[in-house]
This record gives sequence, structure tokens and C-alpha cells, in this order.
Amino acid sequence: MIGKTPWDVFAYLFILDGAAEAQARLLSALLETLPTTLLGMAAGIGFAFGLAVTSRLAPAFTRAFLPVALVTQTMPLVALTPLLVLILGRGTAVTLWITVSVTFFPACVMMAQGLAQVPRSVLELPRAYGATAWRELRLVAFPASLPWVFAAIRTTAPRALLGAMIAEWLATGRGLGNLMNQSRGYMDFSMIWSVAVVSVLLSVAFYRIAQAAEDRIFRRRATRP
Repeated sequence: MIGKTPWDVFAYLFILDGAAEAQARLLSALLETLPTTLLGMAAGIGFAFGLAVTSRLAPAFTRAFLPVALVTQTMPLVALTPLLVLILGRGTAVTLWITVSVTFFPACVMMAQGLAQVPRSVLELPRAYGATAWRELRLVAFPASLPWVFAAIRTTAPRALLGAMIAEWLATGRGLGNLMNQSRGYMDFSMIWSVAVVSVLLSVAFYRIAQAAEDRIFRRRATRP
């Protein structure tokens, strides 16, 4: 009753009576989760990049901020979510906050590591010409750390979907997370496995899109004269 084969999931969504209703419920939940996931992922990666850049330009600020960020990462979401609900309500804001929270820290660590790994010899040329720290970062350090940036995006994209679904499960009552929670209550294990399959496919798609973008950018850089 609990374990479903791939054929069971396919039949539940496309063959058995009620398949159209199951598809409609799944699509409706997906259309609620996907925009929030993409927005939260973009915000988390953007915040991570900004913090990584700040760690390069103002290390003292980053050293003061990182312990606070680390505390938010170690606190269980089950304990943190009720507090966020009291502050932000049960709308999209709490989903975005949790999605950004689970996304930005690992991305920031990887991006900051990439910027720190830029060889000192590469930075000597712009410094010799009197380039400012920002210009040095924009023209040399950031392009040299692009592999780390894309690695951070590939790593955190699936986490963004997980964060959105956790928020929906615990707080908002919408989207794929809530659909899975409701299905658990109704013992509709076929829907639970359907949501699991969709979430896995979305995570793989996010990863592959980031990888394709990385490959295209590096191919274009390699063909430049």
C-alpha cells in the first residue's frame, strides 16, 4: 500500500479513474511552488554573491555576519518556522524567507572560496596599473571564479525546491509541500510518490539548466580571440 512502483505512479496519473483530477491537483500545486522556488533561489544566490563580494572588499563585516548566518543554518526549520509565521504570516513571504535561508549560506561559502582561490599572480597586473578593488574584482577575480559560482548554483538549486516545499508543508498550506502533507493524511500514497517524482525531476532540471548555462558561457569564452 505504501511502496509504489513507477508503473503504479504512471497509472495513477494517466490511466486509472480519477487520473484527470490527480493531474489537476498536481499541476495546481506545482504552479504555486515553482514561481516561489525560482524567486527564492534567485534571491538566495544573489544574496550569497553579494556577501561573497563583501567578504572580498570588507572582510571585517563578513566575519561579523557569518556567525549569525551559521546560527540560522544550524537551527532546525521545524523550530524556526513558527517564529517566522508569527513575524511574516502564512503567505509567500515565509516561503521565500525559508527558501533563501537554505540556499544562500552554502552558495556564499562556495563563491567566497572561489574568490579566495584566484591566484595572486593574476591579480598583480590590474594592481600594477592602479585598478581599484572593485575594478579588480569585476575584471579579474570574478571571471576567474566563475567555475565556483556555477558549482554553487548547481548545488543550491535543488535545496531551493526543498526549502519551498518544507515551508509549504509547515506553514503556508499551499503548493507541493502541502499536497504531500494532505495526501499523507488521506493515505493517498500514490499522490505522495507522484509529488516525489515531480520534485526529483524539477531538481534534476534545475541542475541541468545551470550546467548547460555554464557550458555555453565557457564555450563562448574559449572561442573568443
